[in-house]
Amino acid sequence: MLGILLSCAAIGYGGNLYGDEIENAYGLAISQGHSYNAAEEIGFTMLHGVLDYPYAKIWNNGASSTLRFRIEPALGRTLYGPDGRTMASLCAFAHYYLDRFSLPGVRPFVQGGIGGIYTDFQLEEQGSRLNFNPQLGIGADLDPGWGRVFFGTLRLHHVSNANIVEHNRGINSLVFQFGAYF
Repeated sequence: MLGILLSCAAIGYGGNLYGDEIENAYGLAISQGHSYNAAEEIGFTMLHGVLDYPYAKIWNNGASSTLRFRIEPALGRTLYGPDGRTMASLCAFAHYYLDRFSLPGVRPFVQGGIGGIYTDFQLEEQGSRLNFNPQLGIGADLDPGWGRVFFGTLRLHHVSNANIVEHNRGINSLVFQFGAYF
């Protein structure tokens, strides 16, 4: 696990994420999650691509430069629970920087979004392998001055089918994500 984190850090390169006109940003991240409400404990890790754009550029509106639109494709596996099972997701986020709380080298943010997730496992009372995946997070971009910008996020992660299928046993997880822009 540590080797994967260091690999993400080694390839990450970030531009200036603190300027008024923030350009597109791309990165990689790894996340580790643990369920807290499922009948069976589930632990998982996922590798995320990060595509981050100025919100106003994507939606053609006058949104503040502190509001970003983020897309994250991810692929991962369970570590325990339904052991060694595959997960894949695609989520979109509104990503808002809390600049009034920024410190030198630390730019905090909040984010919320939704997407879809496929799991090649189903828990009892979970009606579908294809589910919705709403998430809320808080985190920060970290610029240690090395020419790279890293980020860490703590997220609440939910998996359910929104009652589209008869059984809708949801899975709630707490997820930590660490990554770098390149």
